[in-house]
Amino acid sequence: MPFDPTIAAIRFGSGLSPHFAKAVDPDAILAELSRKPHFDIPAFKAARPSLTQLSDTAAARREAVGTDQFAAKEAAAKAMRQAAAVTYDQTMRVTIARFLDAPHGFAECLTDFWADHFTVIARNAAQQHLISPYIEESVCPYIWRLFC
Repeated sequence: MPFDPTIAAIRFGSGLSPHFAKAVDPDAILAELSRKPHFDIPAFKAARPSLTQLSDTAAARREAVGTDQFAAKEAAAKAMRQAAAVTYDQTMRVTIARFLDAPHGFAECLTDFWADHFTVIARNAAQQHLISPYIEESVCPYIWRLFC
């Protein structure tokens, strides 16, 4: 079957772009896998607030119920949730920007496929901001190699 750049853009990428030329051959699409994204997502270990910070803040809030310190602990927990929301917003914007910035979107589609295949989800809303950093660290480096 001959290479069709329109079908390849739809099937293996993020669709046709008005800003990038169609791929001339399969090698042009595969070359995208070695391209470093222009937009960075922090590694899982560097993402803030961390799981430990979230857990410690929630535990301190629970222990303070019915005490004079509850208002302060509640404010700290709220600030932690707001920081997590900001991180989530930033990483989602970067994920979308990567799709828009990619000439064909093949690497991003592979990343989405493998993240879905390994069912990368947050256990609760407080952990949602860690999804993209986790995918960045555990899936992205291996989309072109074996996962073992």
